[in-house]
Amino acid sequence: MTEPSRVLHIAGTGLRGSGYPNATRTIAILREHLGVEVRDRARWLPEGTVLWRQASGKASALAFLLKLGTLNALEALRALVRAGTRSRIYAPYPAIFLLWWLSWVPRRLRPKVMADAYVSLWDSAFRDRRVGRESGLLSRLVRRFEGRALRAAHCVLVDTVANRELYIAEFGIAPSRIRAIPLAIDPVEVPARSNGTDTDTGALKVLFIGTLVPLHGIRVVADAIRRLAGARDRFEFTIVGDGQDAEALEQLKAEGGGQFTWVRGWQSIDGVLRHIATADLCLGVFGGEGKAARVLPFKVYLALAAGRAVVTQDSYSLPEGIPDPPVHGVAPEGAALARALEELAGDRAKLRALSAQALAYYRDYLSADRIACSWRSLLEG
Repeated sequence: MTEPSRVLHIAGTGLRGSGYPNATRTIAILREHLGVEVRDRARWLPEGTVLWRQASGKASALAFLLKLGTLNALEALRALVRAGTRSRIYAPYPAIFLLWWLSWVPRRLRPKVMADAYVSLWDSAFRDRRVGRESGLLSRLVRRFEGRALRAAHCVLVDTVANRELYIAEFGIAPSRIRAIPLAIDPVEVPARSNGTDTDTGALKVLFIGTLVPLHGIRVVADAIRRLAGARDRFEFTIVGDGQDAEALEQLKAEGGGQFTWVRGWQSIDGVLRHIATADLCLGVFGGEGKAARVLPFKVYLALAAGRAVVTQDSYSLPEGIPDPPVHGVAPEGAALARALEELAGDRAKLRALSAQALAYYRDYLSADRIACSWRSLLEG
Protein backbone atom coordinates (compact mmCIF):
# COMPACT_ATOMS: atom_id res chain seq x y z
CA MET A 1 0.00 0.00 0.00
CA THR A 2 1.42 3.41 -0.90
CA GLU A 3 1.88 5.93 1.91
CA PRO A 4 -1.02 8.30 1.08
CA SER A 5 -3.43 5.37 1.32
CA ARG A 6 -2.43 4.56 4.87
CA VAL A 7 -4.52 7.44 6.24
CA LEU A 8 -8.30 7.23 6.12
CA HIS A 9 -10.63 9.87 7.53
CA ILE A 10 -14.08 8.94 8.85
CA ALA A 11 -16.67 11.67 8.24
CA GLY A 12 -20.41 12.29 8.23
CA THR A 13 -23.09 11.07 10.57
CA GLY A 14 -23.06 7.32 11.08
CA LEU A 15 -25.12 4.57 12.64
CA ARG A 16 -23.50 2.05 14.94
CA GLY A 17 -24.46 -0.51 17.53
CA SER A 18 -25.90 -4.01 17.36
CA GLY A 19 -28.32 -3.16 14.56
CA TYR A 20 -25.69 -1.45 12.40
CA PRO A 21 -22.31 -3.10 13.03
CA ASN A 22 -20.88 -2.65 9.54
CA ALA A 23 -19.11 0.71 9.92
CA THR A 24 -17.44 0.21 13.30
CA ARG A 25 -16.40 -3.33 12.41
CA THR A 26 -15.02 -2.14 9.06
CA ILE A 27 -12.95 0.48 10.87
CA ALA A 28 -11.59 -2.17 13.24
CA ILE A 29 -10.64 -4.41 10.30
CA LEU A 30 -8.86 -1.55 8.55
CA ARG A 31 -6.80 -0.90 11.67
CA GLU A 32 -6.10 -4.49 12.68
CA HIS A 33 -5.65 -6.20 9.30
CA LEU A 34 -4.30 -3.43 7.07
CA GLY A 35 -2.55 -1.12 9.52
CA VAL A 36 -4.50 1.89 8.26
CA GLU A 37 -4.24 5.07 10.30
CA VAL A 38 -7.91 5.85 10.88
CA ARG A 39 -8.80 9.40 11.89
CA ASP A 40 -12.34 9.13 13.16
CA ARG A 41 -14.07 12.50 13.03
CA ALA A 42 -17.54 11.16 12.32
CA ARG A 43 -20.56 12.32 14.28
CA TRP A 44 -22.01 9.00 15.43
CA LEU A 45 -25.70 8.85 16.20
CA PRO A 46 -26.56 7.40 19.62
CA GLU A 47 -26.27 3.63 19.84
CA GLY A 48 -29.71 2.12 19.69
CA THR A 49 -30.87 4.56 16.99
CA VAL A 50 -33.02 2.60 14.55
CA LEU A 51 -33.40 4.47 11.27
CA TRP A 52 -36.92 3.34 10.46
CA ARG A 53 -38.20 4.02 13.95
CA GLN A 54 -37.14 7.64 13.52
CA ALA A 55 -39.19 7.79 10.33
CA SER A 56 -42.30 6.05 11.69
CA GLY A 57 -44.50 9.15 11.33
CA LYS A 58 -44.48 12.08 8.94
CA ALA A 59 -43.59 14.66 11.60
CA SER A 60 -40.84 12.54 13.18
CA ALA A 61 -39.48 11.59 9.76
CA LEU A 62 -39.25 15.21 8.68
CA ALA A 63 -37.58 16.24 11.94
CA PHE A 64 -35.05 13.41 11.68
CA LEU A 65 -34.23 14.15 8.03
CA LEU A 66 -33.78 17.84 8.81
CA LYS A 67 -31.44 16.89 11.65
CA LEU A 68 -29.37 14.65 9.36
CA GLY A 69 -29.29 17.33 6.67
CA THR A 70 -28.12 20.03 9.08
CA LEU A 71 -25.52 17.87 10.79
CA ASN A 72 -24.10 16.73 7.47
CA ALA A 73 -23.83 20.26 6.12
CA LEU A 74 -21.46 20.93 9.01
CA GLU A 75 -19.72 17.57 8.52
CA ALA A 76 -19.16 18.29 4.82
CA LEU A 77 -17.56 21.61 5.66
CA ARG A 78 -15.39 19.99 8.32
CA ALA A 79 -14.32 17.28 5.88
CA LEU A 80 -13.25 19.85 3.31
CA VAL A 81 -11.31 21.89 5.86
CA ARG A 82 -9.77 19.16 8.01
CA ALA A 83 -9.29 16.26 5.63
CA GLY A 84 -8.43 18.26 2.53
CA THR A 85 -9.28 17.79 -1.11
CA ARG A 86 -6.80 14.96 -1.84
CA SER A 87 -7.60 12.82 1.18
CA ARG A 88 -9.61 9.61 1.38
CA ILE A 89 -12.76 9.51 3.45
CA TYR A 90 -14.94 6.63 4.58
CA ALA A 91 -18.54 7.79 5.07
CA PRO A 92 -20.57 5.31 7.15
CA TYR A 93 -24.22 4.58 6.50
CA PRO A 94 -26.32 6.65 5.81
CA ALA A 95 -23.66 8.36 3.70
CA ILE A 96 -25.99 10.05 1.24
CA PHE A 97 -26.60 13.09 3.44
CA LEU A 98 -22.89 13.95 3.56
CA LEU A 99 -22.50 13.17 -0.13
CA TRP A 100 -25.38 15.42 -1.16
CA TRP A 101 -23.64 18.46 0.31
CA LEU A 102 -20.30 17.44 -1.20
CA SER A 103 -21.97 17.00 -4.60
CA TRP A 104 -22.10 20.80 -4.93
CA VAL A 105 -18.30 20.97 -4.72
CA PRO A 106 -16.45 20.49 -8.04
CA ARG A 107 -15.14 16.92 -8.25
CA ARG A 108 -11.51 18.04 -8.53
CA LEU A 109 -11.86 19.74 -5.13
CA ARG A 110 -13.68 16.92 -3.32
CA PRO A 111 -12.06 14.35 -1.08
CA LYS A 112 -12.26 10.79 -2.36
CA VAL A 113 -15.25 9.44 -0.45
CA MET A 114 -15.90 5.72 -0.10
CA ALA A 115 -19.52 5.60 0.93
CA ASP A 116 -21.60 2.93 2.65
CA ALA A 117 -24.86 2.59 0.72
CA TYR A 118 -25.89 -1.00 1.36
CA VAL A 119 -29.53 0.05 1.85
CA SER A 120 -31.14 2.50 -0.58
CA LEU A 121 -33.33 5.07 1.15
CA TRP A 122 -35.57 5.41 -1.90
CA ASP A 123 -35.88 1.68 -2.62
CA SER A 124 -36.58 0.81 1.03
CA ALA A 125 -39.13 3.58 1.53
CA PHE A 126 -41.14 3.36 -1.67
CA ARG A 127 -40.66 -0.22 -2.85
CA ASP A 128 -40.11 -2.26 0.30
CA ARG A 129 -41.97 -0.40 3.06
CA ARG A 130 -44.39 1.32 0.66
CA VAL A 131 -44.61 4.60 2.54
CA GLY A 132 -45.89 6.25 -0.63
CA ARG A 133 -46.56 5.72 -4.32
CA GLU A 134 -43.41 4.83 -6.29
CA SER A 135 -44.61 7.11 -9.09
CA GLY A 136 -45.49 9.98 -6.72
CA LEU A 137 -43.75 13.32 -6.39
CA LEU A 138 -42.08 12.52 -3.06
CA SER A 139 -40.68 9.27 -4.46
CA ARG A 140 -39.24 11.08 -7.47
CA LEU A 141 -37.66 13.75 -5.28
CA VAL A 142 -36.05 11.19 -2.93
CA ARG A 143 -34.75 9.22 -5.91
CA ARG A 144 -33.17 12.33 -7.41
CA PHE A 145 -31.69 13.32 -4.07
CA GLU A 146 -30.16 9.89 -3.54
CA GLY A 147 -28.87 9.63 -7.10
CA ARG A 148 -27.17 13.01 -6.98
CA ALA A 149 -25.57 12.16 -3.65
CA LEU A 150 -24.26 8.74 -4.70
CA ARG A 151 -22.79 10.05 -7.95
CA ALA A 152 -20.61 12.36 -5.85
CA ALA A 153 -18.77 9.42 -4.23
CA HIS A 154 -15.38 8.21 -5.37
CA CYS A 155 -16.64 4.69 -4.69
CA VAL A 156 -20.06 3.48 -3.55
CA LEU A 157 -20.05 0.35 -1.39
CA VAL A 158 -22.98 -2.07 -1.55
CA ASP A 159 -23.33 -5.63 -0.31
CA THR A 160 -24.41 -7.65 -3.37
CA VAL A 161 -24.00 -7.79 -7.12
CA ALA A 162 -27.75 -7.32 -7.63
CA ASN A 163 -27.75 -4.15 -5.54
CA ARG A 164 -24.79 -2.90 -7.57
CA GLU A 165 -26.79 -3.42 -10.76
CA LEU A 166 -29.81 -1.67 -9.21
CA TYR A 167 -27.77 1.39 -8.25
CA ILE A 168 -26.22 1.61 -11.71
CA ALA A 169 -29.64 1.40 -13.37
CA GLU A 170 -31.65 3.60 -11.00
CA PHE A 171 -29.11 6.21 -9.91
CA GLY A 172 -26.81 6.44 -12.92
CA ILE A 173 -23.63 5.48 -11.04
CA ALA A 174 -20.66 4.67 -13.26
CA PRO A 175 -19.87 0.92 -13.00
CA SER A 176 -16.24 1.75 -12.18
CA ARG A 177 -17.38 3.65 -9.08
CA ILE A 178 -19.37 0.97 -7.27
CA ARG A 179 -18.25 -2.24 -5.54
CA ALA A 180 -20.14 -5.11 -3.92
CA ILE A 181 -18.25 -6.34 -0.85
CA PRO A 182 -19.35 -8.37 2.21
CA LEU A 183 -20.92 -6.70 5.20
CA ALA A 184 -18.70 -6.54 8.26
CA ILE A 185 -20.21 -8.07 11.38
CA ASP A 186 -18.78 -8.35 14.87
CA PRO A 187 -17.11 -11.67 15.74
CA VAL A 188 -19.81 -14.18 16.59
CA GLU A 189 -19.46 -16.11 19.83
CA VAL A 190 -22.43 -18.42 20.22
CA PRO A 191 -22.87 -20.18 23.58
CA ALA A 192 -22.69 -23.95 23.54
CA ARG A 193 -25.88 -25.73 22.60
CA SER A 194 -28.05 -27.23 25.28
CA ASN A 195 -28.21 -31.00 25.41
CA GLY A 196 -31.39 -31.34 23.37
CA THR A 197 -30.33 -29.41 20.27
CA ASP A 198 -27.55 -31.52 18.82
CA THR A 199 -29.13 -34.96 18.90
CA ASP A 200 -30.88 -36.91 16.15
CA THR A 201 -34.12 -36.96 18.11
CA GLY A 202 -36.53 -34.41 19.47
CA ALA A 203 -38.25 -31.48 17.87
CA LEU A 204 -36.43 -29.47 15.21
CA LYS A 205 -35.83 -26.00 16.65
CA VAL A 206 -36.52 -23.46 13.90
CA LEU A 207 -35.67 -19.76 14.39
CA PHE A 208 -36.87 -16.76 12.41
CA ILE A 209 -35.44 -13.29 13.16
CA GLY A 210 -36.65 -10.19 11.37
CA THR A 211 -38.36 -6.82 11.32
CA LEU A 212 -41.42 -8.35 9.61
CA VAL A 213 -41.30 -6.07 6.58
CA PRO A 214 -42.41 -7.63 3.25
CA LEU A 215 -38.77 -8.41 2.39
CA HIS A 216 -38.64 -11.02 5.15
CA GLY A 217 -41.71 -12.91 3.97
CA ILE A 218 -43.23 -13.62 7.36
CA ARG A 219 -46.51 -14.53 5.64
CA VAL A 220 -44.71 -17.44 3.97
CA VAL A 221 -43.30 -18.52 7.34
CA ALA A 222 -46.75 -18.27 8.95
CA ASP A 223 -48.23 -20.39 6.17
CA ALA A 224 -45.53 -23.04 6.67
CA ILE A 225 -46.22 -23.13 10.43
CA ARG A 226 -49.92 -23.54 9.70
CA ARG A 227 -49.24 -26.42 7.31
CA LEU A 228 -47.07 -28.18 9.91
CA ALA A 229 -49.58 -27.75 12.74
CA GLY A 230 -50.39 -31.46 12.65
CA ALA A 231 -46.77 -32.33 13.45
CA ARG A 232 -46.26 -30.07 16.43
CA ASP A 233 -44.16 -32.61 18.28
CA ARG A 234 -41.59 -32.50 15.44
CA PHE A 235 -41.06 -28.72 15.34
CA GLU A 236 -40.46 -25.85 17.76
CA PHE A 237 -40.80 -22.46 16.06
CA THR A 238 -39.45 -19.23 17.55
CA ILE A 239 -40.16 -15.87 15.90
CA VAL A 240 -38.09 -12.88 17.04
CA GLY A 241 -39.19 -9.47 15.83
CA ASP A 242 -42.06 -7.17 15.04
CA GLY A 243 -43.11 -4.86 12.24
CA GLN A 244 -45.26 -4.10 9.24
CA ASP A 245 -46.61 -7.60 8.58
CA ALA A 246 -47.07 -8.62 12.23
CA GLU A 247 -50.77 -9.20 11.68
CA ALA A 248 -49.90 -12.42 9.84
CA LEU A 249 -48.62 -13.84 13.12
CA GLU A 250 -51.43 -12.29 15.14
CA GLN A 251 -53.95 -13.99 12.88
CA LEU A 252 -52.12 -17.32 13.08
CA LYS A 253 -52.08 -17.13 16.87
CA ALA A 254 -55.76 -16.16 17.03
CA GLU A 255 -56.90 -19.03 14.83
CA GLY A 256 -54.72 -21.59 16.61
CA GLY A 257 -53.32 -22.69 13.28
CA GLY A 258 -49.85 -23.40 14.61
CA GLN A 259 -47.77 -23.39 17.75
CA PHE A 260 -44.87 -20.95 18.02
CA THR A 261 -43.09 -18.69 20.48
CA TRP A 262 -43.11 -15.02 19.51
CA VAL A 263 -40.56 -12.63 21.02
CA ARG A 264 -41.68 -9.16 19.91
CA GLY A 265 -39.60 -6.01 19.96
CA TRP A 266 -36.03 -4.97 19.25
CA GLN A 267 -33.37 -7.37 20.50
CA SER A 268 -29.73 -6.68 21.30
CA ILE A 269 -27.14 -8.67 19.39
CA ASP A 270 -26.48 -10.71 22.54
CA GLY A 271 -30.16 -11.55 22.72
CA VAL A 272 -30.22 -12.58 19.07
CA LEU A 273 -27.18 -14.80 19.55
CA ARG A 274 -28.79 -16.50 22.54
CA HIS A 275 -31.71 -17.45 20.33
CA ILE A 276 -29.37 -18.70 17.60
CA ALA A 277 -27.50 -20.77 20.18
CA THR A 278 -30.61 -22.83 20.94
CA ALA A 279 -31.67 -23.25 17.29
CA ASP A 280 -31.01 -26.17 14.98
CA LEU A 281 -31.93 -24.18 11.90
CA CYS A 282 -32.32 -20.51 11.00
CA LEU A 283 -34.71 -19.08 8.42
CA GLY A 284 -33.65 -16.40 5.94
CA VAL A 285 -36.02 -14.33 3.80
CA PHE A 286 -39.00 -15.35 1.68
CA GLY A 287 -40.15 -12.07 0.16
CA GLY A 288 -39.90 -13.27 -3.44
CA GLU A 289 -38.78 -10.89 -6.18
CA GLY A 290 -37.45 -7.37 -5.75
CA LYS A 291 -35.35 -6.45 -2.76
CA ALA A 292 -35.61 -9.90 -1.17
CA ALA A 293 -33.84 -11.37 -4.20
CA ARG A 294 -31.08 -8.75 -4.13
CA VAL A 295 -29.78 -9.30 -0.61
CA LEU A 296 -27.93 -11.67 1.66
CA PRO A 297 -29.43 -10.49 4.96
CA PHE A 298 -27.48 -9.66 8.09
CA LYS A 299 -29.27 -12.48 9.92
CA VAL A 300 -27.98 -15.00 7.36
CA TYR A 301 -24.42 -13.74 8.01
CA LEU A 302 -25.01 -14.35 11.72
CA ALA A 303 -26.40 -17.84 11.18
CA LEU A 304 -23.53 -18.86 8.89
CA ALA A 305 -20.96 -17.42 11.31
CA ALA A 306 -22.61 -19.35 14.15
CA GLY A 307 -22.50 -22.59 12.17
CA ARG A 308 -26.24 -23.02 11.82
CA ALA A 309 -28.08 -24.55 8.87
CA VAL A 310 -30.04 -21.95 6.87
CA VAL A 311 -33.24 -22.32 4.86
CA THR A 312 -34.01 -19.31 2.67
CA GLN A 313 -35.61 -18.48 -0.66
CA ASP A 314 -33.70 -19.78 -3.66
CA SER A 315 -33.25 -16.36 -5.29
CA TYR A 316 -30.67 -14.15 -3.56
CA SER A 317 -27.55 -12.20 -4.40
CA LEU A 318 -23.99 -12.15 -3.08
CA PRO A 319 -20.91 -9.94 -2.91
CA GLU A 320 -18.62 -9.96 -5.93
CA GLY A 321 -16.58 -13.06 -6.67
CA ILE A 322 -17.86 -15.55 -4.09
CA PRO A 323 -19.65 -18.87 -4.68
CA ASP A 324 -23.16 -19.79 -3.60
CA PRO A 325 -23.49 -20.43 0.14
CA PRO A 326 -24.42 -23.85 1.58
CA VAL A 327 -28.04 -22.96 2.26
CA HIS A 328 -31.18 -24.99 1.60
CA GLY A 329 -32.98 -22.90 -1.02
CA VAL A 330 -36.73 -23.09 -1.54
CA ALA A 331 -39.39 -21.28 -3.53
CA PRO A 332 -40.85 -18.39 -1.46
CA GLU A 333 -44.06 -20.28 -0.72
CA GLY A 334 -45.42 -21.76 2.50
CA ALA A 335 -45.83 -25.23 0.99
CA ALA A 336 -42.22 -25.31 -0.26
CA LEU A 337 -40.87 -24.13 3.09
CA ALA A 338 -42.95 -26.71 4.98
CA ARG A 339 -41.62 -29.51 2.75
CA ALA A 340 -38.03 -28.37 3.30
CA LEU A 341 -38.47 -28.32 7.07
CA GLU A 342 -40.03 -31.79 7.04
CA GLU A 343 -37.11 -33.06 4.97
CA LEU A 344 -34.49 -31.67 7.34
CA ALA A 345 -36.39 -32.84 10.41
CA GLY A 346 -36.16 -36.36 8.98
CA ASP A 347 -32.55 -36.10 7.79
CA ARG A 348 -30.41 -34.90 10.70
CA ALA A 349 -27.23 -35.94 8.91
CA LYS A 350 -27.97 -33.41 6.18
CA LEU A 351 -28.75 -30.83 8.84
CA ARG A 352 -25.39 -31.41 10.52
CA ALA A 353 -23.60 -31.21 7.17
CA LEU A 354 -25.25 -27.86 6.36
CA SER A 355 -24.23 -26.52 9.76
CA ALA A 356 -20.58 -27.53 9.31
CA GLN A 357 -20.47 -26.14 5.78
CA ALA A 358 -22.03 -22.88 6.96
CA LEU A 359 -19.20 -22.02 9.32
CA ALA A 360 -16.52 -22.98 6.78
CA TYR A 361 -18.18 -20.84 4.12
CA TYR A 362 -18.37 -17.82 6.40
CA ARG A 363 -14.69 -18.09 7.31
CA ASP A 364 -13.63 -18.45 3.68
CA TYR A 365 -15.81 -15.84 1.99
CA LEU A 366 -17.46 -13.40 4.43
CA SER A 367 -15.01 -12.98 7.29
CA ALA A 368 -12.66 -10.13 8.20
CA ASP A 369 -9.88 -11.48 5.95
CA ARG A 370 -12.13 -11.25 2.89
CA ILE A 371 -13.25 -7.73 3.80
CA ALA A 372 -9.65 -6.65 4.34
CA CYS A 373 -8.76 -7.96 0.88
CA SER A 374 -11.56 -5.92 -0.68
CA TRP A 375 -10.53 -2.77 1.13
CA ARG A 376 -6.88 -3.21 0.20
CA SER A 377 -7.77 -2.94 -3.46
CA LEU A 378 -9.99 0.08 -2.74
CA LEU A 379 -7.26 1.96 -0.92
CA GLU A 380 -4.63 1.17 -3.52
CA GLY A 381 -6.88 2.06 -6.44
